[in-house]
Amino acid sequence: NLGSRPPRLFALVPSPPLVIGATDASGIGLGGVFFIPTDHSSEAQPQYHAFVWRHRLPDTIRSRLISTSNPTGTITNSDLELAAAVAHPDVIASTSNITEITIAALHDNTPTVFWQRRGSVTTTGPAAYLLRLHARHLRYISTHDYIPGPINAMADDASRLLHLSSHELLSHFNSVYPQLVPWTG
Repeated sequence: NLGSRPPRLFALVPSPPLVIGATDASGIGLGGVFFIPTDHSSEAQPQYHAFVWRHRLPDTIRSRLISTSNPTGTITNSDLELAAAVAHPDVIASTSNITEITIAALHDNTPTVFWQRRGSVTTTGPAAYLLRLHARHLRYISTHDYIPGPINAMADDASRLLHLSSHELLSHFNSVYPQLVPWTG
């Protein structure tokens, strides 16, 4: 639709990231964390709202995951990691207006980083369209970088601690990853 709607300068020259977060996927769920500046935040004294999100995978997806116990599965770990990366900005958009801001997203899966950077898992097909649709609709820019798995502990916990209630998860995050402003889920 570039012919009917020329790109805005923001889309060509992204600003420094305002929202920073990370995603992860496990055999049981998707999850992530992100940080949005509070109204009282400044360069001299930054303050952030810390958010954690998670989604349990349905059994129909989990049963199709390729693993040592299920080598004939049809869904890879990278597919799940991409699903978490695609869901992440939608979760952010549900908490804040992300129009014309830059979101920095970290992932511990290199195929996800490069699929997101390219905006496609292939050169054609519906996945390419879906990877770009959300950002075009809500007019944000998302950058994607790699974070080593052991350092991605917060997103890792979000995708794996699905046995905890929401209250227990927030208690866990507030005690293990304390912030100036308590975690929100």
